[in-house]
Amino acid sequence: MDRSTFENLVLGTQEALRRFLTALCCGDASLADDIAQESYISAYLMLDDLRDPSRFAAWLHRIAYNNYISHRRSARPSALRRSRAALLLRTVSTASRRRCSDAM
Repeated sequence: MDRSTFENLVLGTQEALRRFLTALCCGDASLADDIAQESYISAYLMLDDLRDPSRFAAWLHRIAYNNYISHRRSARPSALRRSRAALLLRTVSTASRRRCSDAM
């Protein structure tokens, strides 16, 4: 598949892909756009893996869904780490206040 054919496929699938991702991202259009862009890049780099060009839209949506899942997986641990860090800070802060009040 040449570049101009890919560009035409992008133009033909862009709106539907962004709607699909915006729904997955609970209305976060910015995140949906980021994942869409990442998906088009991935698709372009993996064009040799596309067996049936007539299935491009389905193939692209699967790539986009996988990118969305990867984003969710990578976002979850960082949120968990932040909540654990906040809990640790509260624990340390409480312990520090106790020591300070005991010293007085």
